[in-house]
Amino acid sequence: MKRKSYERNRRMIGQNPIKQTIKRNKYMSISVTASDFLEFKRVQKDGSYNMLDPRAREMTNLSKSQWLTIITDYNKLNDAWGETPPVVTGDKDTDSLLEDERTNNETNEK
Repeated sequence: MKRKSYERNRRMIGQNPIKQTIKRNKYMSISVTASDFLEFKRVQKDGSYNMLDPRAREMTNLSKSQWLTIITDYNKLNDAWGETPPVVTGDKDTDSLLEDERTNNETNEK
């Protein structure tokens, strides 16, 4: 009995399940849309969990493969979809107020 558990633990040394999943998904095409990435950013901005924590993924409707794809390609996806586009209502006064508020929020976050 003791010998079997020793052998099993010996086989597990150096194995990281997250890296294995990423390697396996490397050859598969995982679809991540802008709304998926923004959902990931929403959880990230909430700040309740570490983004590698499974409970963070449970706050979204993303699959595990989508979640890991976003984590591995975060910089590329953030460059593409990370910035929030300006709100345009068509009214010049409202648009200028919204733009001022957005820039104030960005400077306060930094």
